[in-house]
Amino acid sequence: MVHIKLPQNISTKFADFEYLIDVQNYLKKNHSEQIVFDFSSVKFIEANICAFLGALNEDLTSRNNTIRYINVNPLIEDLLKRNNYFSNNEIGKSSLRSDTIVNYNRFGNKDENRFISYIENDLLGKKYFPKHSKDLDVLILRCIFELFDNARLHGNCKFIHTCGQMFPNKSSKPLNFSIVNLGKTIKQKVSHFLGENISGSQAIKWALIKGNTTKVGDLSGGLGFDVLVSFMLVNNGCIQIISGKGYYEFTAMGIIEKELNTGFNGTIINLVFNMEDKSYYSLDDSVVTVTNLF
Repeated sequence: MVHIKLPQNISTKFADFEYLIDVQNYLKKNHSEQIVFDFSSVKFIEANICAFLGALNEDLTSRNNTIRYINVNPLIEDLLKRNNYFSNNEIGKSSLRSDTIVNYNRFGNKDENRFISYIENDLLGKKYFPKHSKDLDVLILRCIFELFDNARLHGNCKFIHTCGQMFPNKSSKPLNFSIVNLGKTIKQKVSHFLGENISGSQAIKWALIKGNTTKVGDLSGGLGFDVLVSFMLVNNGCIQIISGKGYYEFTAMGIIEKELNTGFNGTIINLVFNMEDKSYYSLDDSVVTVTNLF
């Protein structure tokens, strides 16, 4: 048995992501063992972290490990029931639901229609989501679907894990939405495509540039990030991307690039939408950028 005692706070801060990735790498040697995650110290967890926990669960069970969660305090247990994560594990569902939750979900490579419906209804359809035109709605949906499509076509991953949570008591009422997959990293894909060995953060930066794509032939591509970046700029939101050892954070305040101690064998994308934003958004008629009409 392997016992992992989790820290007091688990959020989408860089240090917390680095801790969770270190745990994943620490457990890579384990096969056919019981892995116990002890929540006795945990006082706060962002629900969207469940997308990472789902990917960690996938990684561990692929090597025939079993997973237990112990000493989960009632408030956190209720949160993880309400967002549907614990219903996929050994603890039952909650009868309560919340407009501040985007349920945990796991999508296979052929689940594109279910994924599209999930983004339309559970994320963009939230009553708190910033008001926007139908054409922008379609384009944001296409951009997020492109993240799903890139993972299944190029990442060689089995599943894509998603989850989100809004924090109505914070000043910007942020909604964090995470998409996580295991498989080829952005660094691996971009380095191979460019024919040069670049760092993880450099590869992510390249992927953020409009028109850049590693897809070839008749496959469409290039819509995965650029419109989201434009929208986040005017929405005062945030995009965090982790892949391999690369960490890239983009906000209206600037860019943070870092390299992690140990790499994540896949990609984590965390989108932070400012739900306090009362503006109405549409597309400019001439270029694919976001215009704030108010």
